[in-house]
Amino acid sequence: KSESAKIKAYILGLSDSIKGEVTSSRPANLKEAVCMAYKLMEQKSQARDEKILEGKKRKWEQ
Repeated sequence: KSESAKIKAYILGLSDSIKGEVTSSRPANLKEAVCMAYKLMEQKSQARDEKILEGKKRKWEQ
């Protein structure tokens, strides 16, 4: 498989929430696509964790 075919196959397997962002970044190789996806997943995970903590703080304060 060519590098672009590998990138397309990798992006197809990503969740919809980050697929567009990785595609629009136009990664030059598979490593760039994987790194970009990893960073985006980390950011989304961190944002989700912060929302959960905020919800727990609010419940505690009530």
